[in-house]
Amino acid sequence: MGIKVSDASPAQTDAAIAQTRANSGSFLAWLAGEWRALRSFYLLAIVFFVATTLLAVSRGDDIAAFVLVYVLRVGRAVTLVGCAAVVAISLRALIQRNAEPVRYLLSALLNNRTRTFLSRFIVHALVLAAIMGAFLYGKTMIPEIRPFDWDVTFAAWDRIIFGTDPWRLIHPVIGYPVVTIVVDVLYAAWVPVMFIVWSAIGASERVSVDLKRHYFTATLATWVLVGLGAATFLSSAGPCFLPVLSPDEAPRFAELNAYLQSVGQLYPLSSGTTKDYLWWIYANGLNEPGGISAMPSMHNAQAALFVIAGYRLNRRLGHLLLAYAIIIFVGSVHLAWHYAVDGIAGAAMGLVIWWVVGFATASRKHEPLGTRPA
Repeated sequence: MGIKVSDASPAQTDAAIAQTRANSGSFLAWLAGEWRALRSFYLLAIVFFVATTLLAVSRGDDIAAFVLVYVLRVGRAVTLVGCAAVVAISLRALIQRNAEPVRYLLSALLNNRTRTFLSRFIVHALVLAAIMGAFLYGKTMIPEIRPFDWDVTFAAWDRIIFGTDPWRLIHPVIGYPVVTIVVDVLYAAWVPVMFIVWSAIGASERVSVDLKRHYFTATLATWVLVGLGAATFLSSAGPCFLPVLSPDEAPRFAELNAYLQSVGQLYPLSSGTTKDYLWWIYANGLNEPGGISAMPSMHNAQAALFVIAGYRLNRRLGHLLLAYAIIIFVGSVHLAWHYAVDGIAGAAMGLVIWWVVGFATASRKHEPLGTRPA
């Protein structure tokens, strides 16, 4: 508990000031050490952000709105982490039958270790927000550079590989409103999950510097090379927009789209409102945070990186993230966001980039979660 300045003695006041300065100094020391340890990643991130900003300025656009979208999502991610911490600590207090659970909770939340983790978590989340804002701006330019002209081809590839449209194979199993709603919620949770995985890896003292460098660099490279580079070359909009772009193909997805609309009448699907918003931006040529791109699927590419990093930390965490990655893949098809080949290509490209980054940086063996690096 803090000391009121009006009630504190000079010695107590001096001690409080000294503690504040010590905490500030340790945070600045951490920032300096973070820069030294991950300098190559931060330099790449700065180059990407500055280059994108200069491009936006040259076009008379404002990139701030794109970054702000993700800054607001940082707040959501921090809120989720905070709520999870409160629940975990409260359960521990109940299990231990602590005589003063409220004091135990406040003590755990306000101790120096918790504050340190939270401050580092926020720093890394803001770094990702800047990267994501720059990526989002670049994504809006994909159809300007290359119009959507691969959709029919990718739909045909799906049918060649699976013998039919993949959604038809999935639908008998999960094509129930309750299941679809759950899948939609989990699919929409991908953004906060991404921020939590990224920021927790960066903030944790139990994760090796090598793994941080590897994961951060691979993630940035995936956003730039896959999400912008490959996505521009393979420009496509996805099954949800195919009926508008190619009316002749509309019957293949008519039943799925009609089903999703019917579920949306029971419960507003996040995927439905987002699709409407993205198409509104695209159709009106607006400079708003959005952007349409299906191939390769960045949801699946990043989910693949979640899985690899998870297994490097802890087997159970790896299993959990693998299950989530499978849900993302199934959901991307079931919710008509992607062709199956989008997800396969995205995950494959993410894995290749992870391997290339690891080979290029010659990263050392990573310590598992639960052990502190020496």
